[in-house]
Amino acid sequence: MSKADRIGSIASGPLLDRLSHGGNHAVLTVGETEQFLRDGGMITLSRSLDHIQLEINADTIRENRVKLGSRLLNIAILKHYRKSRK
Repeated sequence: MSKADRIGSIASGPLLDRLSHGGNHAVLTVGETEQFLRDGGMITLSRSLDHIQLEINADTIRENRVKLGSRLLNIAILKHYRKSRK
């Protein structure tokens, strides 16, 4: 297991909630899996043929008032995973 795998596996659930909703400070969370977006992560990076594909969870970005540049938004795939609050 690589270091990135370990970080990805622990950055879910309560830890991801704390990072994503860091109070007065915006924290951009980046992962490698679709599940990361479903769990409230903001951006995933994945290999697609010979390039890196970005997917953005638009709902989490909006909820946390994170501002992304237009160039980034133009090359990314926008997804909508609204995380239910308990």
